[in-house]
This record gives sequence, C-alpha cells and structure tokens, in this order.
Amino acid sequence: FDEDHTLYAVSAWNDNGKAKHVHDPKVLYRTDFFPGLGWMTSRRVWEELSAKWTNGFWDDWMRQPGQRLGRTCIRPEVSRAYTIGDKGGASMGYFYNEHLKPIKLNKVPVRWADMDLTYLQPTAYDKQFRERLNDATVIHSTSELQHYMDADMDIKLQYSSKDDLVQLEKR
Repeated sequence: FDEDHTLYAVSAWNDNGKAKHVHDPKVLYRTDFFPGLGWMTSRRVWEELSAKWTNGFWDDWMRQPGQRLGRTCIRPEVSRAYTIGDKGGASMGYFYNEHLKPIKLNKVPVRWADMDLTYLQPTAYDKQFRERLNDATVIHSTSELQHYMDADMDIKLQYSSKDDLVQLEKR
C-alpha cells in the first residue's frame, strides 16, 4: 500500500473461487472488482472511506466508481477466507447456496514473504495481462466454451450481444 497508490484493497476472497475454476494457491491477481470478504486497505484509503461510510450493502457501495476511483484490488486464485452461513452479512444471505457455499477454501500453506510478488506491480501486471489476452485463443459463442472448459490454456470469448454475455454469466 505504501508503494502502490493504485491499490484499493487486498482481499483473501475470490468471488469466482469455485473448485472447478481454481487450482494454484500461490497465484494472486489484480482486479477492478472489489471482492468484499476478508479484505484490508491502507489507512489513507480507510480515512477517505470511513468519513462517508454507508449503513447497508457496504460491499456493493465499495464497488461503486465514486468509492473505487479507478483503483484496483489484489485477490487470490484460491480463497483464504470463507463465509460461514447464509444469515446476516453485508448482503444479508442473498445467493449464499448458489454463489458462496461452493467457494473453495485454501488448505495449502503459502509463505508470501518468500515469494516474488513483483509481477503484481501495475506496469508489470498490465503488460503480462495484455500479452496473455493477445495470445489467448478466441472463441465466439458460449457453445464453443464447452470445448475448452478443461483445457489448460487461455481463451477469450468475444460476444456480440447482451444476451450472449448473460448466457456466459450463467455458467
């Protein structure tokens, strides 16, 4: 946080961390999406946000552009935090069984202090991300996605309508 003022928060949670989607407990990602569970932020960001904190659905509030201000978060591939139930919490238990209960919890110890995390610096991360995106195999429909579900490769889905995107999000 002291060196990277583009950081909004660091989280122990991956909203897309269902077992079928995650594999490597040593991988971290930058994201524009505020994960919402098991997070920390800098004193500087906290002082900015706490002065205008909302009373309900604070996780959604944190995702709003007026709070995020273009800053990014760091989140793990495999979650280190877990929600314990379908009652209470910022979102009051909505969608627990479908979206939260299946999240995989990491069981592999990782000594982060021994790892080279320079790949998370904005310039290095953005360069690597663009390269992976440029090199990814292009698919054009959600039906093609089925052929790549178990493939160990990067793919990018190019869609042409909101309906196509909605179908993809249901998977």
